[in-house]
Parts: sequence; C-alpha cells; structure tokens
Amino acid sequence: MRRSDRKITDPDKMLAIAEACDCCRLGLTEETGAYIVPMNFGYEMQDQTLVFYFHSAPAGKKRELLQTQRSISFEMDTGYGFLERDAVCACSFFDQSIMGHGAVRMLETSTEKRRALGMILAHYAPEHARKFSEDAVRAVCVFQLTVTDWSCKEHEKLLPSRRMTGAVPNSPNRPNAPNGPNRPNAPNGPNRPNAGCLSGAEMVQ
Repeated sequence: MRRSDRKITDPDKMLAIAEACDCCRLGLTEETGAYIVPMNFGYEMQDQTLVFYFHSAPAGKKRELLQTQRSISFEMDTGYGFLERDAVCACSFFDQSIMGHGAVRMLETSTEKRRALGMILAHYAPEHARKFSEDAVRAVCVFQLTVTDWSCKEHEKLLPSRRMTGAVPNSPNRPNAPNGPNRPNAPNGPNRPNAGCLSGAEMVQ
C-alpha cells in the first residue's frame, strides 16, 4: 500500500469497517477481462481467519465462473464524505475500504447452507427470525470465501481548517435518500447505525 499513513492494521477496527459495509464486490475473471459482482454478505472469524458467506442463483454466469476460479479477489468500502475546498485540486474524499483475496468453497449440506444464510441475514437484520424452508435452502447456491490475505485503508482525517459541504449521500442535505434522517429505521439509518443495506435484487440473485 503506497499510502502507509492510511493503512489500518488493528484487527478490531478492520472488522468494524467490514461490519459497516453494505456490499462486498467479488472480482472474477473471464476471457474478456475482469467480472465484478456486487453481493450481499455475512461474515465471521474462524480461528483468526475471516470468512465471508454469499448466496446466489443455482445457475448463471457467476456460478459458472466460481466453479472454475477457486481463488478470487474482493473489495468493500464505506464511510464516504466529500471535502470541498476553494481550490479544486485541494478537494478530497473520505472513505474506508478493504481489499483482499480468498479461496471459494461451495456449501452443499442443508446444515452448512442454513448457517451461512443465517450469517447473511444477521448482518442486515440481526433481529429477524432466521427461518428458511427446506425448498428455499435446496434451491439456492451458497458459498463461502475464506480470506487468505486482506488489507484495510482509511481516509477520514478532518482538520479544523477543512470544511465538508455539498449533498453527500445519506447526509442531512438529502433527507429522503436511503439511510437519511427521514428514513430513521432504514438500514444504516440513525436507529440502526451498524446495520447494512439489503439489496432485494441480490437476495434472490
């Protein structure tokens, strides 16, 4: 990482940033180049190893690529904010991001799939009942990504001489935006600061 001053190495803070993320983007490869897929996710630590869980349709391009690529990359980000200054080149953007690689394994048994689906649901709706019908479990593809290496970067230092302006997503300047003050119970809203934003499309993908 070139900007070592922005590197986060504290495991607890790295996990806190992962918890704050809504989406994990998987980096697959195909003949024409990179194939990036945004996914809902769940996660846990297993003996100091970070493990992500994902679900997908049982057939399709993503599933086909996953079957041929047991090691893939991933990226996730959160904590956005635009820093406006009088000089255009002095403007900046605050964010927190995680990147890494991992080994993919398809989950086959009903027990494994139910546990993984529960992890995903817990990330977005921790108080929701985790009940999955056997038909639904049988019909969905569930897989895990065991992380082999990952790094975390943060750019959020705001000095007194700087000022944040503009309509930043989810800010008071956009009260009706997702997670804005007019949606206090939305994922990541004021009443759920640590929850994630669930994409209905990905839940059935």
